[in-house]
Amino acid sequence: MIKIDKLKTINEKILFIIFILNIKPGIFLTIYRKSNFNINRTVDFFLFNKNQNKINNNLENGNLYENILKDTKIVTNISSNNISKGRFEYKKYSFEDILEIIDKNNIKILNISDDLYPQLLKKIENPPILLFYKGDKILKVKNCISIVGTRKNTIYGRDAAIYFSKELSKMGITVVSGMAKGIDYFVHNAALQEKGGTLGVLGCGLDIIYPPENSKLYFDILNNGSLLSEFLPTTKPLKQNFPIRNRIISGLSMGLIVIEADKKSGALITAEFALNQNREVFAVPGSIFTNESLGCHDLIKSGAKLICNIDDVLSEISNYLINDFNDFSNNQYFSNNEYKITNDNNLKNKFFFKNNNKNTNKINTKCCPKDDLKINKNLNKFLNKEQLIIYEVIGFKPKTIEEIILETKFNISKVLQILSELQIKNLIIEKNLNQFARI
Repeated sequence: MIKIDKLKTINEKILFIIFILNIKPGIFLTIYRKSNFNINRTVDFFLFNKNQNKINNNLENGNLYENILKDTKIVTNISSNNISKGRFEYKKYSFEDILEIIDKNNIKILNISDDLYPQLLKKIENPPILLFYKGDKILKVKNCISIVGTRKNTIYGRDAAIYFSKELSKMGITVVSGMAKGIDYFVHNAALQEKGGTLGVLGCGLDIIYPPENSKLYFDILNNGSLLSEFLPTTKPLKQNFPIRNRIISGLSMGLIVIEADKKSGALITAEFALNQNREVFAVPGSIFTNESLGCHDLIKSGAKLICNIDDVLSEISNYLINDFNDFSNNQYFSNNEYKITNDNNLKNKFFFKNNNKNTNKINTKCCPKDDLKINKNLNKFLNKEQLIIYEVIGFKPKTIEEIILETKFNISKVLQILSELQIKNLIIEKNLNQFARI
């Protein structure tokens, strides 16, 4: 067992309090606020308090943690018990092991009292006490927008994710998402190509790459972004961790864009957190025939702003774009000091407090066509490899021959030949001169 006097930094002391003393983050946050946001006084309270047994008893019954959440009226499937258990339930490593893993993986830590801790995130009702990160983008980011959506995206969803993410990043706005498959992947990848970069929020420890297929993206983000997690290194990507991390995705940002979400999508949990954090909520409309659009359409019907282009987003957030992070401290719009809830009760009441009636009408999903990705699997039977590559590059938004050549690296004669073959097969159409899109 490591001795208290061997703890060198304030972050090591906080880690010790949460990991060894097993103090719930909510209890730590309560004492921190009662200590007038003095982190040293808070740490001393736990390390040198003679009534440690009494604290641990409160920890067991959860009363202090419940007090933090009782005024927030959050309507989710996330209980305070899950939030507490999800963080640090793996005890097969010693404290010294954890410190070594943090050092070995070049993981850095921001605590809630740090000046460089994201100011918007600090103002939500239950911010992470410790924020583990890799990549230094988080230390200099100013304006963020979150984009989330389904893991089972269509080609339309892919193109929308790339468009909004890239346009925001071009203007220096950092795009936040959850490092999942599907929409998240395309959001991160597009944002990396421009100056705004991206922040990826994980539902596991930063020493774990999840999902494994995002391995390249994981390391690419370190060049123009940051990877973030509130979970202790070695924490596995458990199912209950992902809804918990969603409040960070929305909490980091001025607004949230939802691109393709079915009725039970985790993206809707993020939208709910965004509302409770006084963030703007945007939704991209989709096809009435695909299940992936149902959640977005419900958000729109309930009051979320329908967006068709980047100007629709900018018109709502332009008043809050800042040149200096300190401006946030005086911005009442984002203030959560008293856990205010968004004024848009119409959106919350219509969407998040309705449909408890089991007899509500449901769409017959059997009549809905399969999504584009499933259909693409059948194309293997009658398209060769090169035809498939070009077909995948072409979305529903017209692309020029030059763009296709740039993305596929094929020479112009091959591209023209394959475009003609795909037109003969009635898979694409020339919408404008030398601009092609899917039918």
